[in-house]
Amino acid sequence: MHNFIKNAFINIALSGYKMLNILAVYLLTEIHIVKPFKYIFVLLPLYSNAQHSNNTVEEKVTTHIYENKIEKIKQYLVEQEEIHSNPAAYFYHGYLYICGNIPKNAGLANFYFLKAIESSQRNVHIKRMAQKAMADSLYSGDGCEKSLKLAHDYYLASAKLGYVPAMFNVAITFKEIGNDKQYKFWMNRYNQYMLLEDSL
Repeated sequence: MHNFIKNAFINIALSGYKMLNILAVYLLTEIHIVKPFKYIFVLLPLYSNAQHSNNTVEEKVTTHIYENKIEKIKQYLVEQEEIHSNPAAYFYHGYLYICGNIPKNAGLANFYFLKAIESSQRNVHIKRMAQKAMADSLYSGDGCEKSLKLAHDYYLASAKLGYVPAMFNVAITFKEIGNDKQYKFWMNRYNQYMLLEDSL
C-alpha cells in the first residue's frame, strides 16, 4: 500500500491534476481516509471552473472597454444576467442611449434610468444619478415628451439624496414654477456644498 501511494505521488508530479483525482478516488474507496479529503477534491474543480468563468468575463469587458467598441458593450450588457438586477448596468445602459455613443434613443434611455432607480434601493449613489439623468431628459425634451413637473420631481428626489448637481437643477425648477423660497433654500445649499468642496 505504501509503495502504491509513493508511485501515485510520482505520477502526480508527472501528469498533474488528473492523477491527483485518481489518487483521491483510491484513497476514498480503498483506504477510507478522513472524509474532509472528499470535499477538498470535489471543490477543487468547481473553484477552477468558477475562476475560469470570471476570467473570461473580465477579459470580455476589458476588450470591449479598451478597444472602445461601444456598440458591443450594449450587446454584451444585454447578454449578461447581471443587467436584470444590477442598477449600475441599467444606468450605464441608459447613458449609452442618451449620450450618442450609440444611436440616440431617449425613450430607451429613460426606460433604463427608471429600471436603475427601481433596483437601487441599496445603492444610493446610482439611484440619485439615475434620478438626475431622468430629470435631465424630461427637462430638455430631447427625443422624449418634455415635462417640467416630472423633471422637477426627479431633480428634487435626487437632491434630497444629497446629489449636489441635482441641488442646482431643482433650485432652477423651483424658480420656474414660482417658488422663490425653495429656490433660495436649494441654491444656498448648493453653494454651501461647492464652497466646502473648494476648501478641501
